[in-house]
Order: sequence, then structure tokens, then C-alpha cells
Amino acid sequence: VPHEYEIPSPIVEKWIALALADARRQDIHGKQVTPFLLSKLVELSNGKTLTANVHLIKNNAKVAALIARELAK
Repeated sequence: VPHEYEIPSPIVEKWIALALADARRQDIHGKQVTPFLLSKLVELSNGKTLTANVHLIKNNAKVAALIARELAK
């Protein structure tokens, strides 16, 4: 994640713990867990996790393009 979009680990860990506890309370299992957790993290972070993930994807694409360009030389 680009530095300006990083979220400190202790904060993310707290959000994850809260989201997992909520998933347990709501008896969410299997394939429903990941979408639930991602949605809950967006809610708990006021959108910061979504923004960070979008920038992570963009940064990964940029790095992949740079690697591909170097390999093509």
C-alpha cells in the first residue's frame, strides 16, 4: 500500500477483531465470511480500508507493468 494510504497495524487489528466478533454473533460462516468482513472493515474504518485496497491494487498493477517492461528488454 502506498505510504499515504497505510493504516497502522494496531488499528487494523482492532477493526478485524471487532468484525470477527460481529461475524460470530451473526453466525456468519463459509463463503459469506470474506464479503462480510470486508464490508464491516469499510464500515468500521469510515472507508479507509476500501481506499487503501484500491490504491494497493493500482500500485500492484504499476509494479507489474514495470516488471513486464524490464523483462521485455
